[in-house]
Amino acid sequence: MANSEDLLKKMSVEALVLWRQVLREPIVMPHWEATGVKAVKELKEAGLVTISRLNSIRWEMDLPSSYRSLRFSKLQKKLVDRLTRNSMLLAQFPEWSRQNGIENWLPFMKRLVDLRIVRIEGRPSKRLYYTLY
Repeated sequence: MANSEDLLKKMSVEALVLWRQVLREPIVMPHWEATGVKAVKELKEAGLVTISRLNSIRWEMDLPSSYRSLRFSKLQKKLVDRLTRNSMLLAQFPEWSRQNGIENWLPFMKRLVDLRIVRIEGRPSKRLYYTLY
């Protein structure tokens, strides 16, 4: 995983958005998108996704078998959905975690930060927020 973390640091924002979608579930796309979109090429060349042909016009982008363990859990999907609507104060996250049954919230959030799904924004002297890339 350490190597993929280094790769993710170099990815474009568009590739990170696709990466987040693939972590949720496989993506079905037309042939032109699977072969011509720069963000898809970035992820494929980095070895973070595989592209397979479903039929003559539809292709599927999924995680390679070595990364399938990274697929989002229900709670991770719920958090990403929550952060899609608006950011969350850093101080609010422990309470959100307790309400959703996450006992050890720090490793849960660290994993999402390491995968470049969530980032921390703001100034330490002010308020810090969790937001999506």
